[in-house]
Amino acid sequence: RRVHGHIQSGTVGCSGVQTNQWKCPALYLDYSGSDNRVVRDVSGPRACDSLCVADIKCESWAWIATASPRSDRKTCYIKYGVPELNQVIDHIQSGTVGCSGV
Repeated sequence: RRVHGHIQSGTVGCSGVQTNQWKCPALYLDYSGSDNRVVRDVSGPRACDSLCVADIKCESWAWIATASPRSDRKTCYIKYGVPELNQVIDHIQSGTVGCSGV
């Protein structure tokens, strides 16, 4: 695992339940890889999850928080697949489709 700043990650459908031993959204964990679409200026993880729900191929997502020093803050990564949670990164939330209850 690598520490990378301020990122939080989650997977779709994991709200309130354990998925692969992680709660949704998974805080400070990134579903690394399988990025299909990048959406900028997304208000939060729930909005990112909504974008995933609206995309029939989306299976998971990762959202970078506003507090991130990275240039891609407030960015939602729509993923076609559910990669392993394998990177520890501050200010990222990850989840599976629908996990925030949207």
